[in-house]
Amino acid sequence: MSELPFSESARRHLESLSEHPHAPRYNFSSSDLLDSNRLGEVKDFALTDRLFWREGEVPEWIRALTERVFRTVPFYREMGDAPANFQAVPPISRAELAELPERLVPDDVSLEELTIYTTSGTTGSAVKIPTDPAVSSKTLVLMEQMMSRFGARFPRGPGEVALAALFYQDKTLTYPSLSRYLNEAATLKLNLHENDWRDPGDRGAFLEQLAPAVITGCPFSLSVAADCAPGLSPQAVFSSATPLSDGLRLRLGEVFGCPVFDVYSLTEAKFIAARSDGPGHDLLGSDMYVEILDAEGRVLPCGEKGEITVTSGRNKCLPLLRYRTGDFASLEFRGSQPYLRDLEGRRESRLTDGAGRERPALDLVNALRELPVVGFSFRQSEDRTYQLSYCGQVEPKTVRAALETALGLTGEVTRMESWEGKPHQF
Repeated sequence: MSELPFSESARRHLESLSEHPHAPRYNFSSSDLLDSNRLGEVKDFALTDRLFWREGEVPEWIRALTERVFRTVPFYREMGDAPANFQAVPPISRAELAELPERLVPDDVSLEELTIYTTSGTTGSAVKIPTDPAVSSKTLVLMEQMMSRFGARFPRGPGEVALAALFYQDKTLTYPSLSRYLNEAATLKLNLHENDWRDPGDRGAFLEQLAPAVITGCPFSLSVAADCAPGLSPQAVFSSATPLSDGLRLRLGEVFGCPVFDVYSLTEAKFIAARSDGPGHDLLGSDMYVEILDAEGRVLPCGEKGEITVTSGRNKCLPLLRYRTGDFASLEFRGSQPYLRDLEGRRESRLTDGAGRERPALDLVNALRELPVVGFSFRQSEDRTYQLSYCGQVEPKTVRAALETALGLTGEVTRMESWEGKPHQF
């Protein structure tokens, strides 16, 4: 694979992002890895018809994808011919991906087009994700389609800073890069942890002076950005990795003055759905088919909650057939737009309220929804008392009162200074 060269003006802009007086201590260099074929594929993806399937139907493209996967992917080829009924395809989960990643890669994928992402995800165990280099640029397409609802789009061309991906971790890779899909506009991966900067004040100065059009991050890194760069005025904010509370979403919208999207995304599947200010998380790409399955693998009708299961060939290095995500929601339609209602990450867990009644974990999430909570960990004892740790700009007594009012529970509440993991609900 031979990457397309960048122009001289784009290279100078890239150098300036490292030489900026407030720049962080970058520790890596990266590229979008697009050659002419991959760039053409991304542009075609941007022009693809976005009409979704109708309720109760299976998309027409599913048949061709299923036959190709059963023909070229070793894991499926051992099963014989592709079944005529799509629902006869056995679902897989993260367990198969963790154990057999190489057997889920099509034979016709060359090593030159393969990149590997390693993630710990929700289970804490590292999983290697084979990835097509074009997938990240396709994500830009989906982001821009969401932004277009509000009249916004990515800037393009050398000298522009299109996006800053923000993290807050002890250690992570950081670098400036250029996007061929965005006509050589720059993108940044930044760690807002104080140790990555010569001076903590450089974080806000760097962001506000470069003025990225879009910022992405988890709820905690975005809350740090709101504190250290309140003068930043992006066109859109995308929050992912952990659920975004309504309270924090409103605060981010007030600070940055732009739409804030709560994204449901997996490293295995990238962007799946996003919520702005309407009910539920809208599915983002008609090239990804979503089913809701019960514990036995049966398809549930619209409106019934079960495990989110995705099928897509967006990532050519890891085509997914009926991949059980481990997350739960119901699938509903708003006109022609499918969306996920009552999205709940991880396994469907339950708790006991003060009256001794079993309640879904979603009731706990709803009890904290209006508070600017970044993330939380909840553990309940047999006597119904609880221990809750959380991160967010709200006092422990307010959190304690919310749980007592909504669930009749009493317990111990501890406020944490930072939060990197997903909410744990027990």
